[in-house]
Amino acid sequence: MKKAAVEESVIRDDGLRYKAKPAGSRFPGATGLTTGTMSCFRCGVHRPIADLEFKPVLGIKRRVCRAGCRKTG
Repeated sequence: MKKAAVEESVIRDDGLRYKAKPAGSRFPGATGLTTGTMSCFRCGVHRPIADLEFKPVLGIKRRVCRAGCRKTG
């Protein structure tokens, strides 16, 4: 897989950095809550939503890794 060319960005005098940013998400398939990915509340790793489950964390139900948190990479 080719690495994308690194573009230098400069903050302009008016405080903006970009003239326009490309639309969309960097996570493919993130069109709704039933598809795509979401990060685990405990470890922060993005996983398919099907691989997450709700568990109480500090009294509030949050999405966490279904098979336990195993940070990768």
